[in-house]
Amino acid sequence: GLAAAAGLAADEVVFVGSPGTGLAHADDAKLKPGGVVWAGLADGDLIGAGIDVSEYLTPARQLEQAIRRLFDSLSGEGATRELHHGVNPAHHDFGALEILTVGSAGHSEYFKLGTVTLDNLLFIIAGMDGRVSIEIPDVVDMAPGPLGEPTPPASVTA
Repeated sequence: GLAAAAGLAADEVVFVGSPGTGLAHADDAKLKPGGVVWAGLADGDLIGAGIDVSEYLTPARQLEQAIRRLFDSLSGEGATRELHHGVNPAHHDFGALEILTVGSAGHSEYFKLGTVTLDNLLFIIAGMDGRVSIEIPDVVDMAPGPLGEPTPPASVTA
């Protein structure tokens, strides 16, 4: 993330299981023109819940808060926005294209053979972006009509 902020001679950058990037938004990455920032977070990856092992050594209330954040991240409430090194790149506020991580679980299976995650990473590396499976945000409704232009939702809660 810090290298991307300084400028990379790269078309794309991918963050998986990242505890933050040092970038406030994907647009802050200085890539080649037309560059793409991708991000992915596997189900059950404690990084996405913002949990630091040192929290387990703190008083019971802080442990309870850490467990609550973990539960929220695993129960479909979405990944925690702020992590140890800034905005979570897999959080919708960051603005990256979010790759699907089907078949990967926890923090150690992003490169596991036979997963959608690894397939997506290989497609990105090979320049086959059109084959990458991405997460489509629920907050975008498609308007009726031939083009199906996105329309803002009536109300969105964060």
